[in-house]
Amino acid sequence: MNKSVIEVNRLNLQNIKIPYLITGTIFLVMLAQDVVKALTAHNSGNMVEQSLISIGNLLWLLIPLAAIFVATKNFRRLINLGCRRGNFFAGSLTTYFILAVVISLANTLIFYTYDRFINSTGYFYGVINCLEVFGWSVNGPVIACIQQFAFLFLVATVTHILALMQDNWVGWVVDLIIIAVIIVFTPIAFFNLIIFQSNAFLQIISCLTLAVGLYALSYPALSRKKI
Repeated sequence: MNKSVIEVNRLNLQNIKIPYLITGTIFLVMLAQDVVKALTAHNSGNMVEQSLISIGNLLWLLIPLAAIFVATKNFRRLINLGCRRGNFFAGSLTTYFILAVVISLANTLIFYTYDRFINSTGYFYGVINCLEVFGWSVNGPVIACIQQFAFLFLVATVTHILALMQDNWVGWVVDLIIIAVIIVFTPIAFFNLIIFQSNAFLQIISCLTLAVGLYALSYPALSRKKI
């Protein structure tokens, strides 16, 4: 039975329980840790001499974890159910789009509510959120959310491509080589373009163009991937 693009997306979102569990567990543990630290500081009347990592940042973990599961576990499961590779290709891209939107909205909401509340208590030096670290927050909540979405969408597609190559140990070696080349030879200007670019429109367009372009180039690998 062939699965439509919508059905592939639905099944992808339903069958990434481990990424959901890992991300959710870490999120709740860190939230509980923040609460304990705040209560301790409140009861002692002393500032905790450290900054907190925003719990919103932890939600980003779901993006690469989900991409790995979709490109490996879900691929074999859906193809065995009769899904066409073309539908899997389009459906998975839709999955990453939705996840990037949801995570971006969630972290933006956390940044402008929870993080600011924690800052207002005066118990900590501050809360470190990528929206602020990357300079996106200066553009306001709407644009910052879109910038975050574009970057996470790019992360999802790149992770998908790397995971897609994992038929055997050779794929892992190739992945490590690619990562090493990116780290060593990719100019700082590239990271400035997709992350620290002061022009929000250019950053968004660059991330989305790279995400769609690289994902399109992965189709030949998908068409030859063994089940």
